[in-house]
Amino acid sequence: MEQRQMMNSLSPDVVPSLNLFPSFGVNVSPQTPSVGLSTDTTLVVCFNGPRRSDGAIQFHRVDAAIVIAQQGYPLLLVGDANKGEDLAAFVARAQAAGVSMILSAYHPGGKTLSDARAIIWALEHGLGDHETFGRIRDVLMVTDDWHRPRAHTMLVGELEVILGPDHPFVVHCHDVIDQGERPTPQMLLGEGRGREMYLQRKYGETIEAPAGKPSGHGSLEHHPHDLVLSRAASLPGP
Repeated sequence: MEQRQMMNSLSPDVVPSLNLFPSFGVNVSPQTPSVGLSTDTTLVVCFNGPRRSDGAIQFHRVDAAIVIAQQGYPLLLVGDANKGEDLAAFVARAQAAGVSMILSAYHPGGKTLSDARAIIWALEHGLGDHETFGRIRDVLMVTDDWHRPRAHTMLVGELEVILGPDHPFVVHCHDVIDQGERPTPQMLLGEGRGREMYLQRKYGETIEAPAGKPSGHGSLEHHPHDLVLSRAASLPGP
């Protein structure tokens, strides 16, 4: 239990200890990490990634999340700096794959920090489905391996900032490795710099346009007023 709590904490006393873990203290599984995570208490979360350099939508993150969600987990899709077009495509893809519960959170900020806060907002409010969301204790985050350190840091940090250090959620991660268009050295540098700025509580002082996305806009408040949560209708079975 101490290790689980430490992986979920970004208090000043714990942040330095993250350097002791090669994976930033996060519970990472190289394969589908459904073993040991109950479908009744786990929410699968997929961060929307940047588009390809030619402008095409990349589906490798959501496809990895769909494979996991097909085992009976609810799926939350977050992040879109393309006016909801990417999320709509991801929702349709998950529906076609037969995922039973699909939620989406659109925020025009288009940044990992606004995405992390959207996840917490969904956990708090649950789109009216308090029976399902009241049981959620594990959050399984799906994103690219190169994006995971910053996304995990921000999600864990905002959980503590918004809900307090005694919140009940444990964040797990599933890395999508060597798929999709690989990030440029400049993008990787930005990922590391963004993570360090967040840990230093300086993130947001200067925010550049996310790589592969249009310039984000909208509030970065803890509970963004321009966030749109929705639940997709399940497609009829065969």
